[in-house]
Amino acid sequence: MSRLILVIFTVVACKKTSSMELAGDAAGLLTQCDGDSAISGQACYELAKKYRQGESFSAAKAAKRMAKACIKKTWLACPQAALYARMGIGDERDVEKALSFLDSACVAGNPEACFDEANYRFSDGRYHEKKKIKSLYENAVKRFDKECTDGNADYCSNLGFMYDTGLGVPKNVALSKGYWENGCKRGSKMSCFSVHADAVQSTDVSEDIAESHWKELEALCGEGLDDACGIILTFHARELRSSWSKEKQMTVAKASCDRGYAANCMLLWVLNQDTSYLEKACLLGSPDTCLNYAGGIEDITKRTEYLNYACYGAVESACQTAQRVTKATDMRYVIESCSYGSPLACAALVADGGKLPLTKHSNQTMKDFVCQQAISDERLTSLCTNWPSI
Repeated sequence: MSRLILVIFTVVACKKTSSMELAGDAAGLLTQCDGDSAISGQACYELAKKYRQGESFSAAKAAKRMAKACIKKTWLACPQAALYARMGIGDERDVEKALSFLDSACVAGNPEACFDEANYRFSDGRYHEKKKIKSLYENAVKRFDKECTDGNADYCSNLGFMYDTGLGVPKNVALSKGYWENGCKRGSKMSCFSVHADAVQSTDVSEDIAESHWKELEALCGEGLDDACGIILTFHARELRSSWSKEKQMTVAKASCDRGYAANCMLLWVLNQDTSYLEKACLLGSPDTCLNYAGGIEDITKRTEYLNYACYGAVESACQTAQRVTKATDMRYVIESCSYGSPLACAALVADGGKLPLTKHSNQTMKDFVCQQAISDERLTSLCTNWPSI
């Protein structure tokens, strides 16, 4: 079965119960967030979500309040707070803080935080510790499975995603479908979305059956499930589907973007070419979109700012572009590129006498990759032979 797009899971979790009630407006939430009551952290989280939406949008304010919510042990906020800290949105970039947010939330029982930390450590050679990554993935699977089994059917979707992609577990498509179908039967919209999204991307499904799944996705989109809106809009953008007029596509994309769903802000830009939506998608935490937005900026200082967001979000090509745009004489962007897996960037560091920004395990993995590539690329032969030890 071929898949046209990667479906990223969304965690939907229950709010903590408290005898106190959260304020309904931003001013009231701000007061509660700055206080020290039992719901202070939840107030910060809800306020941060408001700053990610509609006319209240402010990436800097969202980043500040999301971090405060995480510090106040509202663990749902920590994955997004970590992303802001890693990309440098709203404040100076701080990878150690980002990892601390994720690690604290993971230890406290948030499986999404375990999963995100494992993925980041896996992708960045500076933090690639094999045992730690294995432990994080195992914790994510165990906790998603426990939540799925104990009644929170939304977590069945997350677990199915891991088995479908093979992230942290052996790839098992049949098992992933089982989790999605189980969650869907028990009322999880995200699990139902996964069932229908998988079906419409399958080459093994007839047109009639696929159409029935599209109808279900349209219904989920109508209920405000942004993932469902996103896959429909994506297929229209690729001219693989034509059931919605351009006007309807724009209306749906605008509503989803206003709710803070980055991917649909990007699709809204595709529809109307208004770069403000591309910028918003970036500031909501979409590194690839930051690179796209930076390409249209003439001012070097501002362009560098958005290239940095992309580079620090692990878009290695953005690091290369930032190096050229800024004409940087130091090796900071080369270090980033090397840590994300660019053998030529690592070669440049070695030639400059620099230390490779890699753990012992990721260094060996990189050397094995370079030596394999050297079979067909003579530029890497010497690098393979003289690869430094750590």
